[in-house]
Amino acid sequence: GSTAGESDITNDRGGRTTFADAGTTAGTSDITNERGGRTSFSSGSTADHSTIANQTGGRTTFAGTGTTAGSSHISNQTGGSTAFYWGSDAGSSHISNADGGGTTFNDNSSASLASISNKSGGNTTFNDWSSAGAAKISNTLGGSTAFNDRSNAGDAKISNIAGSTAFNDRSSAGSATIGNTLGGSTAFNDRSNAGDAKISNIAGSTAFNDRSSAGSATIGNTLGGSTAFNDRSNAGDAKISNTLGGSTAFNDWSNAGGATITNVALGSTQFSDRSDAGHATINNGALGGTSFGDHSSAGRATITNTTLGSTTFNDRSSADRATIDNNGGSTSFKDDSSAGRATITNENRGGTTFSGDSSAGRADITNGNRGSTTFNGNSTAGRAHITNETRGSTTFNNGTDAGWARIDNEGGSTTFNNGSSAKHALIANTDDGSTTFNGGSTADHAFIYNADGGGTTFQSNSTSQLATAGQAFIYNGDDGVTTFTGTGATAGNAFIVNADPGLTIFNNGANAGDALVFNTDGGQTKFSDTGTSAASSHIVNVAGGSTSFDTQSTAGDSTITNVYG
Repeated sequence: GSTAGESDITNDRGGRTTFADAGTTAGTSDITNERGGRTSFSSGSTADHSTIANQTGGRTTFAGTGTTAGSSHISNQTGGSTAFYWGSDAGSSHISNADGGGTTFNDNSSASLASISNKSGGNTTFNDWSSAGAAKISNTLGGSTAFNDRSNAGDAKISNIAGSTAFNDRSSAGSATIGNTLGGSTAFNDRSNAGDAKISNIAGSTAFNDRSSAGSATIGNTLGGSTAFNDRSNAGDAKISNTLGGSTAFNDWSNAGGATITNVALGSTQFSDRSDAGHATINNGALGGTSFGDHSSAGRATITNTTLGSTTFNDRSSADRATIDNNGGSTSFKDDSSAGRATITNENRGGTTFSGDSSAGRADITNGNRGSTTFNGNSTAGRAHITNETRGSTTFNNGTDAGWARIDNEGGSTTFNNGSSAKHALIANTDDGSTTFNGGSTADHAFIYNADGGGTTFQSNSTSQLATAGQAFIYNGDDGVTTFTGTGATAGNAFIVNADPGLTIFNNGANAGDALVFNTDGGQTKFSDTGTSAASSHIVNVAGGSTSFDTQSTAGDSTITNVYG
């Protein structure tokens, strides 16, 4: 119960002052420890309102439950230090560490309500399950704080301005509020966890390494601020926002977990090095974007791109089994990337584009009202299922093909332009849906079904750029129509069936090539206009099927067989 009152105490060259037992207090003393000098508080004693300076190797220690720094002012400089042990706490003290001075919390000790400043090489370290309590910690100009050995930041408020904080050895940020500004940084290492922390990176950064996790943290990156996940780390269930040039990067097999990520106003998220979006929810708003590269994957994420928001897949990356909604926004696949088995919806001027040897894989793609899918530059529809609803569309451009895809035009449309091919696709045009082959395109070996007002058109006015049915099988039934129009339009070697009552029309100089045309049960083939010809086709009219030529068209060298009515 003794007190040092208002003493001036100097411990130098191994000199020592000890405060022991409950009620023992340093009062308002001025204490200086230097050159190996030391002050010790233990067994419930308190530094009270004292002022303590530790310098050039001087040291102050607090040990034992109930032992506290009180409301003291402690400064550690040029190798001076303060250490808390075995349940002691920093109380509401003010601690300053500079020029190599430091404070350590060990063995379940706590920073409690202290205000701690680390600058110019000053540092604070929490070890062995210790806690920052509700302290206010400032790291500036090279100052730093480290949490080790399952220690916890508690409810602390930590500011890093050109300073840093590190969480190591399964330590946790608890419910802390952490601000990284102007080059300030926070790092989570060795399976450490951000807990429920609130982290703000304003021209500062946060990094998760060595299988660490963002937990349930709320992280904001802005004005060039950034967050990086490395070395199989994961975003947990964090809420991450990237704005005004802020960014988040997933590298080295890292995973977005179940995080919610929002990118707006030049904010961005990048996945690379086989990283995975997990089950994350990713929202890309105006001028916000997400990109995948280097064999990375969208996993089973839910990705929404609204107006001017975008997602890009590069370098053999995959959309995997993600759900992607382009509601006014866009998704692009490039450089051998794949849509995998993703579910993709395009609407309200939203669109998906494939280019650079990319593939739609086995994706399920729906183009709704004013939604579109476009294939460019050697890309392919793979084995995707593409549905074009009313005012929805799919376009194949030079060097692209529909692969083995299934394309349903349910009131919507598909267009093949110069240099494109339907390959082996199954194409169904119903409910006024349509497919158009322009000059230089081919239906190849596709199966095309037209019914319920749906139709297919082959059109070209240039014999050097044929729109040809190739060796396709085309079925027109129940008011389905196929039209060949222009001197460059030809049925090639196709097999065409018109029934119940389907119709094929040749006009404006088109020709039936070497096609086999079968008309039955009310199905018809019609030739009209100058230069239109049945060419070398084989036409069979059976059981109510018919073929008609107007006065300007010709049967050419065709073979026409009429049987059973």
